[in-house]
Amino acid sequence: VQICPVGALTASTYRFKARPWDLETTESTCQGCSVGCRISIDSSRDQVQRFNGVDIDPVNWGWLCDKGRFGSGALSSDARLTEPLVREGDALRPARWSDALSRATDALRRATPASIGVIGGARLTNEDAYAWAKLFKGVLRTDNVDAQLGDGLDAAAVLGLPRATIDEVCAPGGTVLVLGPDVKEELPVLFLRLRHAAENDRVTLVEVAPRSSGLTSLCRVSVHPQPGETAAVVQAILGTDPVDRAIGGVDADRLEAARLALVDARGPLTVVVGRASVAESADMPLAAASAVLAARPDTTFLPALRRANVLGALDMGLAPGLLPGRVALDDARGWFSSRWPGVPQQRGLDTAGILQAAADGRLDVLVLLGADPLADFPDRDLAERALAGAGTILAVDTFLNESSRRAHVVLAAAGFAEKAGTTTNLEGRVSVLSQRVTPVGTTRPDWMLASELGARLGTDLGYTSFTDVLVELSAVAPSHLGLDVRLGEGAPDGVLVPLEGLGSIEGLPAPVRATPVDVPSVPAAAGDRLRLLATRRLYDLGTLVQAAPVLRDLAPGSGVRLNPADAHRLGLADGARVTVRSARSALTVTLSVDPGVPAGAAAMVVNQADGRVSDLLDGAVVTDVAIEVAS
Repeated sequence: VQICPVGALTASTYRFKARPWDLETTESTCQGCSVGCRISIDSSRDQVQRFNGVDIDPVNWGWLCDKGRFGSGALSSDARLTEPLVREGDALRPARWSDALSRATDALRRATPASIGVIGGARLTNEDAYAWAKLFKGVLRTDNVDAQLGDGLDAAAVLGLPRATIDEVCAPGGTVLVLGPDVKEELPVLFLRLRHAAENDRVTLVEVAPRSSGLTSLCRVSVHPQPGETAAVVQAILGTDPVDRAIGGVDADRLEAARLALVDARGPLTVVVGRASVAESADMPLAAASAVLAARPDTTFLPALRRANVLGALDMGLAPGLLPGRVALDDARGWFSSRWPGVPQQRGLDTAGILQAAADGRLDVLVLLGADPLADFPDRDLAERALAGAGTILAVDTFLNESSRRAHVVLAAAGFAEKAGTTTNLEGRVSVLSQRVTPVGTTRPDWMLASELGARLGTDLGYTSFTDVLVELSAVAPSHLGLDVRLGEGAPDGVLVPLEGLGSIEGLPAPVRATPVDVPSVPAAAGDRLRLLATRRLYDLGTLVQAAPVLRDLAPGSGVRLNPADAHRLGLADGARVTVRSARSALTVTLSVDPGVPAGAAAMVVNQADGRVSDLLDGAVVTDVAIEVAS
């Protein structure tokens, strides 16, 4: 057993001989997605060799997806940042840490709370995220902080919905309503758990998805409404009256079959909810979740957000209007005012608002915490204008990406397996993240970078190790009070938060609650225009995927997929080169005829090599496109 510096956490370490190396193996938590699979990290000569799945009964049963397994190749990539960079003229040049930190500090010191924006943090440890939240919200007092890049769900809704565990979703005899992305593509091990539940444990799956998915064949009923119509369909299938008309492009018989499946199924109802398409408003899945709660108030939810530690980042307050511990800024102002140097005076901006402020010239400092808005934010045009309009861009990352290459200061951060800490998976399970190798070059963990910037700004955050941060957040974040003690007592399966028995603490702010969202009004598509579906695949042009040699060539490309009826009506043949045109831009790609796409929709995949689908998105409730033979 290897004990961490202050003895608060333990990590099992095994040593065994395997020619030509002496391998050392430490258990940790996979950072490939938000499921939080337990893994072993094999290393030799201070280099990571491979990842393997480890059995943790509540989560992954030893399974590990290929993206998680072969993502280890990114850790030894030659493209890793090994030292800080500063801009000199048109180029980024290596710099001493003192110079890079001084430039960053000067820019932050000159800025006002309203003129600072922070994007990212969803791939950090909880301790890193808490340290950044304390620096930006507690010291600099800005609430313009958002770990999601406009492709997730409202943070207060995610944290405020009644939460289900993976085991509860997959409990024998239960019923699961899937309202979200293709979990086989975005959360593969959750897909394996759901498949096992459906095939072996009599779990009834009902899917309401924008197109056929990896789960479709396992579902009792699967319906595919047109984009923008999911909430209306959910209202119908959860109603008490028979459905006697088509809704959202789904015929009445299909809707009635889904309704009867939900009525007849035994056991509790749980919902997997997430963002199925970035081409429609984030209010769509939340309106559907609100419709479920209105009909079945005892329903619990499992949020299907894709980035590795996005739930941990939200728990630590990296979202506008929130503070660490799943509490609202206004409700927890008194609690944090006596524990932090200060708190923001008003609710801040989300990623879209931050980018718009930068594009308008109102942002003096734009901070990117491992974020690449040019690749990940749904509105590419706005991201371009924001990076051009921001006064100073400060990037903290393990690699240079398209966005950080435009930064004025780049702070090189330690990566996965190079630092210890904790992470939180999609069900709220906090697990230990182990350090296996030495950070490359002179890179430093994020909590240390936040501490050094704080000291230069005149505030000692009080951290000398990640355990100092863990001890503090366990004493400050309302939903995590006592977490360090629970972890220190030994928790091989992790610890679910919020912890029980906290309601009697004097002055403890109430947890945030989800606010019901009305079904948005969706205008009808005009003429021959189709509604765009913009979904994700497991492999794309993401920084870490492209840095892993085994994965980088697996991105399948986008193209556009149409229902056979729409292709016939438009006179388009399978394999033809076509132009997809929105109100904002146009993209020429290859057409595929696919019966899994509902009539009236055009399906594309974001962040692929054959075209930037994000250029087509116009920020409307739904995005309509016209498709014609390419000239």
